[in-house]
Amino acid sequence: MKLRLQTYSPVHIGTGEELNSMDYVILGQNYYRVSLDRFLQFLEAMDEQKKSSLPLAEQFGEWVIARTEELNDLHENRRYHQEKLGKRDYNQQLTQLQQETNLLKFCEQHRLKREFESFLEQSSQDKTIRKYQINSRRKLKVRGQLVNAKHELYIPGTSLKGAIRTALLYQAMKGYGADYQRHLIDSIAKDIRKQRNPRQLAMRVGSTLEPSMAYGGIRTQIKNQQGEKRTITKYNDVQQDVFKFLRVSDARILPEQNDPIEVVKTDLYLVNQVSRDPNNRAFKATKQPQSPYIEAIRRGVRFEFKVEVAVEEIYAISQILKSPKDRKEWIDFEQKIFQIYQIEVGKLSQHKLSEAKKEAEDHILNSLALFAQQQAAFEEKWLERQFLKEQLDRERIPYQTETFREAFDPIFRYPKGKGRRLMRVGYGGGFPNKTMLMYFLEESGFKPVIREMMEILGIGNRPGSKGTYTANLEKFPKSRILVSYERSVAPLGWMEIGRVEDWDQMPKMSESVANDKSLAVEKAIKAEFQKKFPKRGDIIDGIFIRKGPGRQKIFQLYLTEGITQEGSTNYFADLEEGKIYQLQVNAADKKAQKVQSFICRGLKKHKS
Repeated sequence: MKLRLQTYSPVHIGTGEELNSMDYVILGQNYYRVSLDRFLQFLEAMDEQKKSSLPLAEQFGEWVIARTEELNDLHENRRYHQEKLGKRDYNQQLTQLQQETNLLKFCEQHRLKREFESFLEQSSQDKTIRKYQINSRRKLKVRGQLVNAKHELYIPGTSLKGAIRTALLYQAMKGYGADYQRHLIDSIAKDIRKQRNPRQLAMRVGSTLEPSMAYGGIRTQIKNQQGEKRTITKYNDVQQDVFKFLRVSDARILPEQNDPIEVVKTDLYLVNQVSRDPNNRAFKATKQPQSPYIEAIRRGVRFEFKVEVAVEEIYAISQILKSPKDRKEWIDFEQKIFQIYQIEVGKLSQHKLSEAKKEAEDHILNSLALFAQQQAAFEEKWLERQFLKEQLDRERIPYQTETFREAFDPIFRYPKGKGRRLMRVGYGGGFPNKTMLMYFLEESGFKPVIREMMEILGIGNRPGSKGTYTANLEKFPKSRILVSYERSVAPLGWMEIGRVEDWDQMPKMSESVANDKSLAVEKAIKAEFQKKFPKRGDIIDGIFIRKGPGRQKIFQLYLTEGITQEGSTNYFADLEEGKIYQLQVNAADKKAQKVQSFICRGLKKHKS
């Protein structure tokens, strides 16, 4: 089965490395990944051109040593600086020194800035240096995006297979997992009674669920204390994993897609109680400091990959296992294959293999769709219960509850049964994306044991928190990681998936939304003039016309008495042409009848 993926929100598949200011250069809104080897090549070329008395590479080495000594000195004398200057001033000095320890600073000091900038641009064109866009210049550390040795973007098959496995397990638990659920819960309860330490309990829980659902059994003999032999069946051998019949390739990026990667800021929003009134408790998600920047695949980038269920191998094994009485391996093989793939092994024959393969592929896509719907419902519940209807972050004016809902609306309103489906991959999905815990939180009968397990393992507890921890399943998980653009936010990891042969016939999201009767009220939204000429702080209507250079977005502004004006503002995220947006006026000249500056606050909504 050949499948196509299209990113529906930023997606980050990390390398595990954290880049610092010596690994990249930022010029305006351009971010260049520069390896030490490429920088030394540049210095060698400058040596030949400038005829330096001391090789620039040696000067660079001495400069790095000097900077490192400065950083070490500041760190070692931290107590002195804290006592004399205060912690904040120390941190300011440290940040400034780290920011100045970068390749561009060295080039400025040696009057090579112009040549280095030309080198960066030329190297980005011949693909020896990667060039991305970035929406800020203030971050020191960035998490890298996975690319291959040729700097080509791809999504590893292991990440995709992990997402598919979780979806298939979730579907199996919903349909066939009653016995396994009870077995798992009983095992956790038994381990808790034994007072196992958190590490042992975590290993036990992690090694029970998937084998019980997807591993065939192996019969083996053991001796009791009296030396008597008895036969038991174990379900813990990875060689009996029925997911070995699921083959998933890497997803390769389709050609002719410019600037597929951007560098974006992520923020962790943690929910805290802000009102102690027992009759009117209120919660608010607040942004936490020190959130990382990431290299991420931007929205709208397309990939293709292959998924295959090895039905031929399943059939071949079924022929070997025709005598269940003498079977020592693959115990319950037929049952596990049906639970995971919906393949009835007993009805397989040589001429029905293609049909069974097609049905298994359909089951995979349907399982992904179901799991995505459940994840979206989980996110919507979080928004409804845990956001106050007020400003969430007073430092970033447009971040209100509505801002977050607008970010998730395309996920919540994704049309069902239209051919394409959603799936979630990579960083930022959290517990709902990677575990079966979401399933057990839905089942009220399991909640007491799950709550006790979470309290022992500290799941959902604030890092570094001291004292007794009481898990609140209704509020778990408390935090979300979101991408922060200048005037909007976005969830992470969502992708559209569908068969390649059906892709072009599938409706685009914009077409689906326009045809959705439940959204008919949005068709009546029109751009309106203001009764008076707008002043600073007023909200006016504007139609997005086109993109300008860099991050500029150009709007047709609706002012007063039939007066319109074309104006632009910087806005990092993509906008829909022809749509009406609400714009907040920053500066206006009533005499000249002109709005001089404004910011975009998001799509105009129907007034209820």
